[in-house]
Amino acid sequence: MESQKTTLLSGKSRQRQTPDAELHLRATDVLEAMTDAFIALDREWRVIYVNAEAARMGGKAPEEILGRTVWEAWPTTRSVRIEREYRRAIAERTSVQFEFQYPGPQPIWVEIHAYPSDDGLNIFFRDITERKQREQERRAFLRDVLASVTEGKLRLCDETTPLPRRLTWLGEPLPLTASTLTDLRTLVQAAAHDAGFSEERAFGLITAAGECAMNAVVHAGGGMGSVSVADGDTVQVRVEDHGRGIAVESLPRATLEKGFTTAGTLGYGFKMVLEAVDRVWLQTGPTGTTVVIEQDRLSPKPAAL
Repeated sequence: MESQKTTLLSGKSRQRQTPDAELHLRATDVLEAMTDAFIALDREWRVIYVNAEAARMGGKAPEEILGRTVWEAWPTTRSVRIEREYRRAIAERTSVQFEFQYPGPQPIWVEIHAYPSDDGLNIFFRDITERKQREQERRAFLRDVLASVTEGKLRLCDETTPLPRRLTWLGEPLPLTASTLTDLRTLVQAAAHDAGFSEERAFGLITAAGECAMNAVVHAGGGMGSVSVADGDTVQVRVEDHGRGIAVESLPRATLEKGFTTAGTLGYGFKMVLEAVDRVWLQTGPTGTTVVIEQDRLSPKPAAL
């Protein structure tokens, strides 16, 4: 006799054959046949449906998952990133999409799509580890190429190449909006003046900082800007946003081609940023972009021939 299965969103047995039940059974058959993992949660975050692929990826039998909260069934989903996105989907009644790396001896990357429903939350996810590994290989290659063609000025950062440490704070981080861009430029100008920058070097830093901040506002809807200093000789500006980031395949054009812009990238002006300051660090991905620029009081000495 066929064992009972929890049907999509209802939790009822496959034995019922009413029209509604038949519709649910057909939906269940589709969910069981697809290659994506799928779970459905009720309003108390309990798992009321889990397909075969979700159980396989979780390393558990379906009966070990059904009826438990998603936090109990997958303890790592209690991470700040996942829980925040799930709760946002419910609170705002909006779909969310993001990527997450599950920790462990063999970490895996998953792409997650979550959709609110009248009963709770429907979640689709897939293993994208191989794709992420290919991306990391391409990024490593691009990191070397971009560093070479910019003579070491542009440093592409990731998990293996971190961003530089923050220097001594100058004021509080500034939320970036169209109306606060001038405030950031004023803060950078004051830092450059206090450090004794020449007018030319101060102008380059102010312009570059303004361009990075503008791109965060235009392409990511805003972000945070901060200014820090070191030893009175170096000014560092950090701009962070939570936009869609720059696709790996777009990085060379987005960073080196004058006037290049696509939705979700840093867009126009980044080539100018490279020309205006001494050092640039770039970290970008589907969860956002961080740009760190530094300018010293004195121009770098030309490399020996």
